[in-house]
Amino acid sequence: MVVIDASGNSDRYSLLVEIVYKSGNIRRFKVPSVTVASVKEDQSARGEITGYEIEFTILYDSTIGGHYAEWA
Repeated sequence: MVVIDASGNSDRYSLLVEIVYKSGNIRRFKVPSVTVASVKEDQSARGEITGYEIEFTILYDSTIGGHYAEWA
């Protein structure tokens, strides 16, 4: 389990982002180095899904020559 307070932390994480379009196309991004900037809990409402809003800071990664890499 990863515990993150609302003010963020300095630990670095990796993200994998996948976008699936209605047409069936898929875009995938690897973000090798991010830090958590802030975490905010959504307001709970009856009949809705409760979740968290997480903001990340994407850091430059010299191994891929940029901030993120895309592959098909």
